[in-house]
Amino acid sequence: MGLITETNQQYYQGAQGFSSLAVLPTPNSQAFTATFDTDLVFGSWNPSEANYALNNFKLYTSPSGIPGTYTEYVSAYTMVNNTITLVGLQADTKIVIQLKVLTGGKYGQSESQKAYGQTVEDNYGNYSYITLNEAINNFLVAYVGKSKLILDVKRTDVMFHAKRGL
Repeated sequence: MGLITETNQQYYQGAQGFSSLAVLPTPNSQAFTATFDTDLVFGSWNPSEANYALNNFKLYTSPSGIPGTYTEYVSAYTMVNNTITLVGLQADTKIVIQLKVLTGGKYGQSESQKAYGQTVEDNYGNYSYITLNEAINNFLVAYVGKSKLILDVKRTDVMFHAKRGL
């Protein structure tokens, strides 16, 4: 079991924010590396192309970073190994990479519009919790049997006490 290596924004919102430099290099391009536990999938930067639907993320920009001012970034960009290079940025632009559901979503809007979905769920990592069935199986393997703490017990008895413990 590993430690969570993401920020709260990455883990809970499936988003990662950046700010462009105050003075951008020529030709106003800058690279941003996403550090999600989930790799980004890139099909196309152009929403009118079919391969755009393959992306598991969207890019949003805002001049101020105030919620509700973010708009989807639909200009040309490239991505290699989770590093996105944007061209034509304004200085001090706020950028957000948002993991998305296939139907899309918006960043920084109402709760019902946020782009939560399976990609964000996959990013959580399911190592944090185990099912009750796994806990019962682990107990039976570790503590029940010949030369163990409990010689014999019914699975239903263990299940009863496990549920009471919850």
